Amino acid sequence: MTTTDDGELLDYLQRMIGVRTPRMTALHPVESSEVRRFRQATLFEMLDPESEPDPVVVPLAFPVHMFRRPLNAPDPLALMTDPDCDGMDRDFNGLPALKVPMKRLLNGGYRYRFSKRARIGDTVSREARYVDIRLKQGRSGPMVFVEYEGVYFNGEGETLLSSTNTMILR
Repeated sequence: MTTTDDGELLDYLQRMIGVRTPRMTALHPVESSEVRRFRQATLFEMLDPESEPDPVVVPLAFPVHMFRRPLNAPDPLALMTDPDCDGMDRDFNGLPALKVPMKRLLNGGYRYRFSKRARIGDTVSREARYVDIRLKQGRSGPMVFVEYEGVYFNGEGETLLSSTNTMILR
């Protein structure tokens, strides 16, 4: 459903609000070596000497980065041969892609709410949903503001964090 009629597009976008994913589990549990790499990349140097057997403290935002492309999934770089590909992934936490005529994707920001820190060995799962989708007119034409949320859980079902992202399609 790609359309240029603003009324039809708005109706379609409104129907997408509230669409959610099933709960998905990350391919691997929280691994000490991955946490160390993440800490080095983000300059996070906190250690917890009381934590046994591994004194590594998992950064609060680490679970967001645990959802990798499965082994047999298509390589996103293969899309670069498409002249319409801008190199941006429009897979918003596994939600169905929005079929809109806008080709550009801009990051409108992130908000995080932290509840509990993941621990080494935890299994992490995620649910996502479209929170709000708005169509606005800009100087260069229509823009779609997409707000979606991902909620991350540990193996016991406790909420680790939620992230709300805003993306702008134009």
